[in-house]
Amino acid sequence: IRNPKKTTRGEIDFMKAYTNVSRKTVREDRVAICPNFGCEFMTRVKPLKLRFFGFGKYPKCKKHHIPLVYVNERIGDFVDAALACLFDKAGLPQQELIEGIKSRFPHETTPFIEGWVYCIIIGRGASIVSYYMDSVSNTYLKQLTKKQIKALKKGESSKPNLVNKAIRHGMDEITIQYTRILKHLRVHSKIFSEYENLKPLSKNLRNFLKEWQKEIIKGSEVIKSLENKTELTLKEIKSNYDKILNIGTCRSLLGLNPENKEIKKSKVTAFDRFSAYHEFIP
Repeated sequence: IRNPKKTTRGEIDFMKAYTNVSRKTVREDRVAICPNFGCEFMTRVKPLKLRFFGFGKYPKCKKHHIPLVYVNERIGDFVDAALACLFDKAGLPQQELIEGIKSRFPHETTPFIEGWVYCIIIGRGASIVSYYMDSVSNTYLKQLTKKQIKALKKGESSKPNLVNKAIRHGMDEITIQYTRILKHLRVHSKIFSEYENLKPLSKNLRNFLKEWQKEIIKGSEVIKSLENKTELTLKEIKSNYDKILNIGTCRSLLGLNPENKEIKKSKVTAFDRFSAYHEFIP
């Protein structure tokens, strides 16, 4: 964890500097997106006529009313945050939980661990990542004309005047980052998940895990700490987010929706967790 300074959830922000999205300085058409993870607002940024005449000189998100960033500069950050969240070692079952299962259900310890590892990426939001990347790709294409889309599909052999370098680079970057996500998920499914070793858990163990979830939410003040703007270090914030994410993994293992009702009420979304993990990246 870097810079464990005192901060609140609302104050967590990204430190990276982005190119200023301005119609006054852009030299060719580009596509910009809201920097908030999960927001699908996107628009085409066109140069001002004579670098002076026109409206919307500094485009902002219509929902969050904040300056936009160019897609090719931001999409990699989302993938970095998603991968950091999905494959963080904190996603493994806590030692206390393993010890509890060992003492009560010694014959089910291995099936539990293998099942947990199999469910990690789903429990921590892999399906949401895939949905968001699909949405970004589709929304990006909607900013282009039919001729430009055809030109992109044809690649370098297409007429260069139809699609400028910035537009093409943005689409290429989305493709690269989406491929990057898929490669990691494929490696996880092949190496860390041996399907033949997966076994259903007994009713008693399932009940034990349900009680464990209740205790985590009830006893750790996780929800309250994320709802209230209490001053916490980054390490404390990460610990609370990881507890929520581990509950999602546990629920996936039990065949339930990863999103717990109490967590939904707190309005702490999966994208909030990815945003937090972007700050946790060293």
